[in-house]
Amino acid sequence: MTLMPDRMLGSQLEYAQALVDRDDHAKATEVCRHILAAFPRCAGAYGILAEATLLGGQPARAEELWARVLSVDPQSTGAALGMALVQEGRGQRQRALGWLERAWECAAEGDRDTHVALWSRAEMIGYVPALSLSRAGLANTMLRAGMFSQACSELKAALTEAPERDDLNVGLAVASYRSGDIPTAQAICSVLLERLPDCLKALLIAGQLGLGTEVDAWARQALRRAQTLDPQNQVAQSLFGEGSPLPPRAARLPFGGPDDTLALTFPDMLDGGYDDEGDEEGMPPRLDSIL
Repeated sequence: MTLMPDRMLGSQLEYAQALVDRDDHAKATEVCRHILAAFPRCAGAYGILAEATLLGGQPARAEELWARVLSVDPQSTGAALGMALVQEGRGQRQRALGWLERAWECAAEGDRDTHVALWSRAEMIGYVPALSLSRAGLANTMLRAGMFSQACSELKAALTEAPERDDLNVGLAVASYRSGDIPTAQAICSVLLERLPDCLKALLIAGQLGLGTEVDAWARQALRRAQTLDPQNQVAQSLFGEGSPLPPRAARLPFGGPDDTLALTFPDMLDGGYDDEGDEEGMPPRLDSIL
């Protein structure tokens, strides 16, 4: 039995995921709607909603939702696996294998549940992961191990083979930033944000680097935008640690029905408004256009 959680965003996301895991897609969708009523750009909720939508027999809609997650986090293992499931369901085996390989390359070594899911799916569609790491997989392993200069070299080489891979560009931006190659990190983030205005790590890195410079106003706006995508600032903490301009945040859902809204709060250094409900390019559609 899944117990009703408290009103904290993290607890609600865990609750929605638990409902998906026990195949209760209708209740999971309801919880995700409530989360998105309060935090309409929360990428985590869209990922869980995509799973629930696929369980509910709507693969095309699930694909749209996973594509939205990938526009925020091109390195998302869950979204890549979801895209593989959609393509497999359509009989597009080669496309499914491509997405599955990408999911495998992005998966963290210690993420046992994800690896179990990947192995299960791989066996079902006849994909046998290579015993040796691909170049992209090796680069991601180096990046997670803190071998940033080596990761940069491998990522650049991998991008010559697959220049369209946004996940590799995000990895290169992070590795460049962490290795101290600021000009390269800035250049990659600029290119990423032209194509993916909601790319979370690009927003965070570019925003952090822009604070206190001639683009300070833009940097603050970028960081506000990033917080709407990750209301708990978890990714900012993983990137910057104690030096993060966005501190850990205990985001809480409001009491009441799913139509209630919750004003986002920002640290003093980021005072200023941000329009959650805008219709600019790259913004999530309103709930009634998704569900």
